[in-house]
Amino acid sequence: MSKAVLEIFPKVFLAEKKQTIYAKLDGVCAQDAVMIKVQPMERYAIKHTELYRIDEETRYSYAEMTSLGDGVYSFEYAFFDEQKYDVQIRIDGELLLRTRIYSIKEDLAVLQAYKGDTHLHTCRSD
Repeated sequence: MSKAVLEIFPKVFLAEKKQTIYAKLDGVCAQDAVMIKVQPMERYAIKHTELYRIDEETRYSYAEMTSLGDGVYSFEYAFFDEQKYDVQIRIDGELLLRTRIYSIKEDLAVLQAYKGDTHLHTCRSD
């Protein structure tokens, strides 16, 4: 049976707070090593200078996710700033997911989100 990451949730977290990332996996056995890496993409927790240059792939290490049963895994992470984060999930060393999640501060989180198309064309437009 092939292994797959079906979903990672939520996609947006509160910044400056420790929270739980969940992943719904398929085809994973109890003995499989499910690992996650969360890497800030804009403001780093580790110094980023020529003197302390670190390869981006090894800058942040993988950590083991906790099985909650029924193919759901969790991992606690402290989002230290409002920004985009790269998330990678490996199962037995194989990279199965690379995606982005976001953290926002409280002032943005309390706003009402609106959804709409701000650019569109009609049959009469050029």
